[in-house]
Amino acid sequence: MKLIFKNLSLTLTGLFTMISVTTVLASDNSYTLDTKVCPSIPQKILVIDQKSGWWAGDGGDFGLNLMNAWKVACEGVINFEYRHRTYGNGSYTGGNFGSFGSQVNEPTDDGEFPKDPWNTYSQIWLLSGGEADSVDLRTTTKLWKRYQSGISKSGANIFIGGGFGNVYHANALTNALGLGSMFIADREAHEYPTPSSGVNATAYIKREDKLNTMHPLFEGVDQLVGDLQVGSYKMVSDHLTTSSSIQILTNNPLGKPVIGIVKRETQKMIFDAGVHRTYGILAGEKGTLRYLQNIAVVLAK
Repeated sequence: MKLIFKNLSLTLTGLFTMISVTTVLASDNSYTLDTKVCPSIPQKILVIDQKSGWWAGDGGDFGLNLMNAWKVACEGVINFEYRHRTYGNGSYTGGNFGSFGSQVNEPTDDGEFPKDPWNTYSQIWLLSGGEADSVDLRTTTKLWKRYQSGISKSGANIFIGGGFGNVYHANALTNALGLGSMFIADREAHEYPTPSSGVNATAYIKREDKLNTMHPLFEGVDQLVGDLQVGSYKMVSDHLTTSSSIQILTNNPLGKPVIGIVKRETQKMIFDAGVHRTYGILAGEKGTLRYLQNIAVVLAK
C-alpha cells in the first residue's frame, strides 16, 4: 500500500515546514480511494455475490483487491464480510478463498455464514446472478431462501446490483421486501466475460445530462461508466421499473432508469441495474470508484 498526496503545498517559516494536504489517497493494487470519503460511523458491510463472476470467480481478484484497499482507505470505519455463493465457487472472509459445493449439487451451508447475526450488519450488498447462467444459485434452493429471509428481515440498509442480464436474485429479494420486481433484464446472461481480457468504457452517464447532481450519491462524480467493452463482449445495463416507491436518480446511456433509491422510515435501499460498471475501476474510471464509496456513505447507519 502506498499513499499518494494530491494538492500538496509547502510553506517555509523559519526552521519549520508547514505541510497542507487537501486530499490524501490510499492506493493498493491499482485501486485508489479517497480517505476522506468514508462513513462517519463504523460500518459492517456484508457482501453476497451470487454471480459466477462479478467480484470473484470470472471476476478474478477484483473484489478482493477492491475491498482490501477500501478497508485501508477507511481504516477502522469499514469492515467487509464477502461471500461468493454459486455452484462450485468459493468464499472470501478475512483474506482467504475456499472452495465448496460442486457444479451439479446445491452448495451446502457451512454454518459459518454469515459470521454474525443478520441484524448486526449495518449494510448488506447483493450482487445478483442470472437465471440463464447454469452456475448461478437457483432462487428455489434452501440456501438462497435462507439468504433472502435473512436479508429482508435484517433491518440493514441494502444495496442491490444487477446488470448484463443478471437480475434473478435482485428481483427475488425486492419481491421479498414487498416492492415487487424492480429490475428488468434487457438481455439474457448466457455468458460472462472476464475483466482480465481487457476493460474499456464505451459509454458514460455524465453530470451535465443524466446525473442527479444534487444527490449525495453522486457527490464528486463527474461521470459514471455506462457501458463497457470487456474482451470481445459489450456489457450493457439492464434497467429499473418506475413506481411511487422508488426515486430514480439517473438513466443509462439509452435513457432508461438505472440507479434509484428507496427510503423507508428506518431503512434505505439503493438499486443499480448496471453494476458491471464497477469494472471501469480497472480502466482508471475515478468517478465510478467514487460512486462506490458514496454508496457506503449514503447507506451508513
